[in-house]
Amino acid sequence: MTSEINRDWLSAITSADHADVIAYRDLAFAAMGGNSRAKDTLGHIFRGANGVLAYHLIASACADQMTDGEIGRSAQRAEDSIAPILKTPRASDALLAKMTDESAPKLLTLRINAGLTQKELATRCGMNIRQIQKIESGEIKLQNTILKNAVALADALGVEIKELL
Repeated sequence: MTSEINRDWLSAITSADHADVIAYRDLAFAAMGGNSRAKDTLGHIFRGANGVLAYHLIASACADQMTDGEIGRSAQRAEDSIAPILKTPRASDALLAKMTDESAPKLLTLRINAGLTQKELATRCGMNIRQIQKIESGEIKLQNTILKNAVALADALGVEIKELL
């Protein structure tokens, strides 16, 4: 792979909803950190994307579409997600535990497969778009949302709630 982004990937990023661009950048960082669901999701969205270079190129292209404040918040989310791991005595165990909490990329994958934007999903399930964004970015764990919202999300996506959780 060269150090230039695939034209199809760039087209997908520049034509995506702004909230999705932010989510793609967060996913790219999660993939660079070893999150297998994030890797799978990026591979589905950006055909053929695999490896740190591809994830870096995607993150960089997304950053070009974001404000400095959004980039800073995205970087802070990435730092916050690894900070507890680095402070634990057995970092490898903590990293493994962190990588198994992959509900955020799962929601993103299901939403994209359903052909919905974050706004459309929020409208269908009666949630605030910011809640959807926080779940997809990993800021809020889906398992910690109220049951009513989890059921509404599953219904809006046309999946069983167990698929979502």
